[in-house]
Amino acid sequence: MADESRTMLPFKLRRLTASDAASYRSLRLEGLHSYPEAFGASWEDEAARPLSWFVERLERNFIFGGLRDDVAIFGISKRPFQSPFRCEFE
Repeated sequence: MADESRTMLPFKLRRLTASDAASYRSLRLEGLHSYPEAFGASWEDEAARPLSWFVERLERNFIFGGLRDDVAIFGISKRPFQSPFRCEFE
């Protein structure tokens, strides 16, 4: 049975653009710092990158953000032409 004391607030999902780069960088760095095991990058490496690197990342990849009241609450990404499966054979 669902916990009725918790209410799911609506959010908007949209592709992030270059104008979102500063917010995207901030949220990503917060995630890298708080939950490093969830990422394939390090906080130290990405914190040293200029904002232009994040702009380019948003322009070259499909990165979506979940926003509530125009504040980013999560992000997901998929690289173009990336296979959904990966196998390695020995």
